[in-house]
Amino acid sequence: MTSESKGRARGGLSTRAVHAGEAEPRPGESVVTPVAQTSTFYSEPVPEGEVLYTRYGTNPNHLVVQGKLAALEGAEAALVLASGMAAESMAILAFAGAAPSRSHIVAQAELYGGTLTLFKHDLPALGIETTFVDSDDACSTPSSRSTPQCASRTFRASPG
Repeated sequence: MTSESKGRARGGLSTRAVHAGEAEPRPGESVVTPVAQTSTFYSEPVPEGEVLYTRYGTNPNHLVVQGKLAALEGAEAALVLASGMAAESMAILAFAGAAPSRSHIVAQAELYGGTLTLFKHDLPALGIETTFVDSDDACSTPSSRSTPQCASRTFRASPG
C-alpha cells in the first residue's frame, strides 16, 4: 500500500472495503481505480515497485485488491495470485519448504492433476517427498503414522 493510499484505509468496514488500497483521487482523474485491461505494462527500470506483468501480481488492479484485503484483515500486507494452483503451491511451500530435509507430505491419492504433478514431480526435486494414501482410510494408514518427518498440517485441494 502506498503512502498516498494509507489515508483512505481508515474508517469502518464498508469504507475500507471500497477505498482501501486506492490512491487519493486527483482533479481530472478517475475516482475509482480503472480496470487494467492488459497483461503487460511498459515502465522505466526502477529498483522496486515496478509494474511489469499481471501474473507477477503487480498490475494496478492487483495492487489495489491487495491493499483492500490487507486493510480489511488488519494486516500489514496481502497477496493475490493468478490461479488457485499458484495459491496452493505457495501455501504448501510455505510449510513444507521451510525445512525441506525434514518435510514429508501425506496426501490422498485422488487429487487435482496439477496438485499430483506438484507432489510427484516438482516437490521431490526440492527434497520434499509425498506418501499417497487412500482417502477413505488416511487416518488409519500405518505408513502415514510411522513417517517421523510428517508435519501436522492438513491441506485439501479440490477444484471448484
